Amino acid sequence: MTSTAIIEIVGGVAGGLGLFIAGMWLLSENLKRLASRRLRRTASRWTSNRFSALFCGLLAGGVTQSVIALTIIVVSLLRSGLISIRGALPLILGGSVGASTLVAIVTFDIKMAALYVLGLSGAVVATDRLSRYRPVAAAFLGGSMLILGLLLIKDTAAPLAQQPWFRDLLEGTGGSLAFTFLVAAVLTAVLQSANAVCIFAISLVSVRAFSVDQAIMSIGGSLTGSSAILVILSAGLTGRSRQVAMYMAFYDLLVGAVMVPLLYLAFRLEISSLQSSALAAGLDLDRQLALVYILLFVIPLPFLRHPGMVGIGARTAVAGLAVRRVVEGAIHS
Repeated sequence: MTSTAIIEIVGGVAGGLGLFIAGMWLLSENLKRLASRRLRRTASRWTSNRFSALFCGLLAGGVTQSVIALTIIVVSLLRSGLISIRGALPLILGGSVGASTLVAIVTFDIKMAALYVLGLSGAVVATDRLSRYRPVAAAFLGGSMLILGLLLIKDTAAPLAQQPWFRDLLEGTGGSLAFTFLVAAVLTAVLQSANAVCIFAISLVSVRAFSVDQAIMSIGGSLTGSSAILVILSAGLTGRSRQVAMYMAFYDLLVGAVMVPLLYLAFRLEISSLQSSALAAGLDLDRQLALVYILLFVIPLPFLRHPGMVGIGARTAVAGLAVRRVVEGAIHS
């Protein structure tokens, strides 16, 4: 192990995190600037129906790529009276599905496309004659930086897995799934992004440094860490704003701490319809795991028939029913 290799790995992780964090900030800040009064009124109309609100959330999550940022924006709209709690809940649930697609996107070779977007948007931002388009260009600039940062982090997985000290570290844990779950939760709380942690875990699987079981536990831990962040951020909120934030926090917690362990159990018993569907699609292993990650957010949605309910018991019942039906369907398939 040479010092040059360590420097390159650390530099790749640090640079990737820097691009990711700065890109997320640029994207969120400029999307807020684009949220004009007219656009806010449009959002109010579109969220009056829970299905259209779910669709809007799907698009918004795909654009912002951050459930935490989207939840903060939704809470702001709710406090200003532009949307109701009936529209706010499906909006953030759809956003969670939209944001999860980033994990699948990064598994494809999109580096060149991101570089072109980075160059063009950067040129527009720096050109005074095009200042009227600056917020839009800056949002695209942030999005391309975010994706390039994740790709850079992903590319460090292979050289990191070849380092003896890293292999010794993984062997020292004994492949503990509980430890993997805990580390993923802590990293998500620090980075404030479940997607970044999941992408890195899936990348380690693709280079055979992680097992599939460890990747599944990393997904569960990252969602649990995301839930903890939302709980902390909601501490200063009151009333319906706090209910919405806590709704998303408990939703992440139930997906991460309930559905993921049950999914792991189903995988171990080889009864999971999710696993067989992914294998039937002929996808690479990293894309199979990305598909499972997205489906974890999609599966509970049909069971959320009453988006106004925010009680813990109701949420638990909904998630439990969703998991039970999925596992029962897998057993009979």
